[in-house]
Parts: sequence; C-alpha cells; structure tokens
Amino acid sequence: MIRVRITKNRQWSIEVTGHAESGPMGYDIVCAGVSALTIQLVNALTELVHLDRRQCKHRLQSGNAQILVRWDYLSSKAQQETELLIKAFGLSMQEMQKAYPEFVSYHEGGGWNG
Repeated sequence: MIRVRITKNRQWSIEVTGHAESGPMGYDIVCAGVSALTIQLVNALTELVHLDRRQCKHRLQSGNAQILVRWDYLSSKAQQETELLIKAFGLSMQEMQKAYPEFVSYHEGGGWNG
C-alpha cells in the first residue's frame, strides 16, 4: 500500500511511502499515477515557484519520497503558490484514495492555515 501524508507546522512535510502492488512491476497504474503526481509537485515547486535547496528539500526514491518546504524562508507570494500546489497535490491524492482504497492511504494533518 502507498501511504501519503501531508502535514504543516513550521514547514510543509509531504511523505509518500510504500508500493501499491496493484499490478506487475512496470504495469502498476496506481504506482505510476502517484509517482507522476509526486514528481510533478517537486518540479512545480522548484521550476515554477523557484524554490531553492534551502527552501525545499526533497528525496525521491522507489517507495520513499520526502518533500520538506521551509515556510519561514518563503516570500508571501511563494507561500501562496506553494500552498496552492500542495493543496492540489492533496486533492489528487484524495481522488487516488477514493479510486483505489485498497492501494492508497491519504492523510493530512497539522492544519492548512499559516
């Protein structure tokens, strides 16, 4: 099972762990979908919002992705853009959980407000 957790306290923390195992390796559409959305989030944060390594740390490995965004290092505009992207990612993960509840578990905590 893939477990996705988003928390926000002094920083945003996104963790994606596990494997869906909904199909043979290379043909697992659930894993491919979650992986694509996770990589897209990192790309959007670094290439569109222009967060640097001090502001956004990430590690993407098979079965284990972690993204940490230091809220206090962001401008007001970057905070708004980052929050929008992370909320969109969360909505996508909610839909993945609805569509594939036996393969995806999504949880958010720590609140959504600054």
